[in-house]
Amino acid sequence: MELPSRMGNSGASTSIRQLSISHAYNAANACSTVLTCTPLADNEILVTADTIVIVGEDIIGKPRGREDAIAMLERLSGREHVVVTGVCLRSAHKSKGFSSVSRVLFRELAREEIEYYVDTYKPYDKAGSYGIQEWIGYVGIRGVRGSFYNVMGLPIQSLYVNLLKFIQ
Repeated sequence: MELPSRMGNSGASTSIRQLSISHAYNAANACSTVLTCTPLADNEILVTADTIVIVGEDIIGKPRGREDAIAMLERLSGREHVVVTGVCLRSAHKSKGFSSVSRVLFRELAREEIEYYVDTYKPYDKAGSYGIQEWIGYVGIRGVRGSFYNVMGLPIQSLYVNLLKFIQ
């Protein structure tokens, strides 16, 4: 699938896929150094992921609060957007990154539907202000091209295939 080549208004030339993978690597570094304070054992694999939502040429992250979440969902309403998840696999001896891309189409959402969702589900920890597995996904999403699980935040099929290669 084609992706915007630039990061919206920032003008940076970093690819969106590389950005999502970089975020996943950063999460792996934080987990392996700050959270566990112990190195990975030979039989352990750390999996980290980060999801980015792109509308037009702009990356939208997690909302800063209620009004920001409402504004994001109003922007997604009635249009297609792209979801990219970068994944990092790390063992004691190696690491590998990959990404998955999906396109999601929302139907036109009423302001009341958006407010109900934000007030009930409080999607402040979600890129794009929504969880496809929640009420808004059931009633608002017209279609997904690509992995449904990628939109949830972890592309399971791609993870499985990459894990098989990683452990060989």
